[in-house]
Amino acid sequence: MMPEWGLGLRPCLELAWKLRRFCLQAKRRPSASEVLVLVMASHSLQDRVALLEHTWADVQMQRIYLVDDWLNTAPRERQWRPAVALQSPGSFGVESNYWDAQSRQLDFMRSHPSVESLASPVQPNWIMLADDDTFVHVDALLDFVGNYDPHVPALFGYVLSDAHVLGYDYPCGGAGMLLSAGAYDILAPRLLSECPLLAFNDLTLGFCSHSQGIPLVHHPGMHCAPDVNRAMRPGENLMDIQKGIAVHRLIGFQSFKELVGTLDMLKGQLRALLQHRCLLAARSGSDDDPLDSRRFFWSVPAFADAVDACRQHSPRAAHAVSLHLEFLLLGGVPVAGYHRDRHVPLLAAPASRRTRWPEWLEQLRHLDCSGKPLAWRATWGSAPQLSPLQVEASGPSLAANAQVEAIPVAKRPSWLAQVKDAARALPKSAPGHQWIFVDFSPSSTFLNVFESVRVLRSLSSLHHPGGSDKTNPYLQDVRGPVDLGAEAPPPLAVAYEYFDLNVEQAAGLWINGVAARRLLRCQPLRHPIHLDPEAHANDWPTAEERIALMWHNAIAVDVFRTLRFCGVIPLHSASMVPHALSYLPYSTYRRSHSPSVATAMSIGNVESREQMRGLSQLVTRRACAKPQPSRWKLPVQMRILGGANLSSWSLPGGRFLGQSLVAFRSEHFLPDAQAAGLANTPSNDPRVM
Repeated sequence: MMPEWGLGLRPCLELAWKLRRFCLQAKRRPSASEVLVLVMASHSLQDRVALLEHTWADVQMQRIYLVDDWLNTAPRERQWRPAVALQSPGSFGVESNYWDAQSRQLDFMRSHPSVESLASPVQPNWIMLADDDTFVHVDALLDFVGNYDPHVPALFGYVLSDAHVLGYDYPCGGAGMLLSAGAYDILAPRLLSECPLLAFNDLTLGFCSHSQGIPLVHHPGMHCAPDVNRAMRPGENLMDIQKGIAVHRLIGFQSFKELVGTLDMLKGQLRALLQHRCLLAARSGSDDDPLDSRRFFWSVPAFADAVDACRQHSPRAAHAVSLHLEFLLLGGVPVAGYHRDRHVPLLAAPASRRTRWPEWLEQLRHLDCSGKPLAWRATWGSAPQLSPLQVEASGPSLAANAQVEAIPVAKRPSWLAQVKDAARALPKSAPGHQWIFVDFSPSSTFLNVFESVRVLRSLSSLHHPGGSDKTNPYLQDVRGPVDLGAEAPPPLAVAYEYFDLNVEQAAGLWINGVAARRLLRCQPLRHPIHLDPEAHANDWPTAEERIALMWHNAIAVDVFRTLRFCGVIPLHSASMVPHALSYLPYSTYRRSHSPSVATAMSIGNVESREQMRGLSQLVTRRACAKPQPSRWKLPVQMRILGGANLSSWSLPGGRFLGQSLVAFRSEHFLPDAQAAGLANTPSNDPRVM
């Protein structure tokens, strides 16, 4: 009987092992009490703490304010003050508490060298280091950390790399630095001893993480600078942070107090959707009808959460995602004024290279680095235009916006007519796995093919390929209801959506095969184009420039209205960046910030061919590089930047003052160097740039 028992036990053990692996890999959303936030705060700015306490009023998240003197705006049990008062003047004689706040955070960690020593009501698994002007979106934070093992050492943040004068990557402190418990236990006891003070807490932690082999992981949803409007338009675009973890310097914005309410409103979309059987349609009706999809705003990750909830979190059937990509290059050029101030002699302006194939197409030679097979085709079109019907319906308002008497109407096909031509050429099967990239300005829009493919695959994998045109339920009636819980692929578009005003065409537009066929069947549009007086302000100096900007804004509004009117669900992607200038705080014109570029799907208004080619080479090298061995076994694939241990303190851009290595960050390297008297320092000292 023993052999028979043994034979019967083996499949049982295999099943038990599979179930164990499934349970270990299952996503577990931790409770807010498992997170501890250490906030740098000061008595002189305690009103900021009052705002933070207001946003976290109903959250059971542990937080400690590291203060120079006791605050009146937070409970005393949530405050920590060092036993010995710190000296207020900084290393350069700066009369400010800024340096002290940086030191307090490190001093607290050194005083509590392990997670167990924190003496918290609940032992935290994650420790977030933040400023008092950093908003932490708790729901998004908990969703994120639920994917990772807190015992594995890792430091998540907005990693600054390649754009600064230091010889290593470091996390932007203002964006928040998220430490796993495993990383905290390694770093905390070594601070200010094995790991020297580098004047700033984020530089110090970055240096220490490198020296201890702890991965620095870039997260684009942790905003370092106030770049929550990458379209460079006035006002915040809170769509950028619908699933973002943290935003720095947001208190300086007028709408900070309304931030929590806005995020709750966006979260309320899901509750309303579940109450209406997950049905959306581009029409208004009674309470029993599908919800009006034109009133909903989804980011790419929020849409995935909605589909998951509509299916009641049941597992999806696994299937391979082989995409068919169409690149439609419409041959337009950016508004000249966007590039005039940045013009560099001997570099070709975008208008002079409008007939050239864009440099990012060279990535297509290396598509085997993207994983599963891909089919693609690229075609040229004419410059993007509005339909004459749209211009006629808009009346004299467009001319008034440009401050001219009349608007010349082009005879070339509209952008929508050219998209319809591309839709007719698509294969007749699997519309959910077909995607068209509409490039409105090929000479200045950079497309990160590898990151785009990753995102498009994640969206395509939410549904089955879609069968044929005859079997897809969403192709007969363009305003018919869409069931997000069904297996049939819905009509989707991915773009940078400037809230409820327009789609920023400078970053391009992705539409799937179902959406393309809906546009093909949509009746001719005659809705007037209304431009917002603030968001679409037009005060450019010459009539030619004003007309160019007017067309740019009008097409942006028309794309937004057309998608929504024709029953397409637009998904906002903060990684489709309309304006390269939003990256400049941590970049240069010739040397782009590599973590931002690597995690971007597209970047608009790139200045030159040389920069476009450099971006393409950067993302290609990253996509095709062999994985580097890590000291730590990470549970899932993460973007690990850096990785080299530092064997010397002889770093460029820094010098020793006493026992501290003073380093200068890129965003204020020159003024700091001048303040320290280093601007004319001889370069033979290896510790000084």
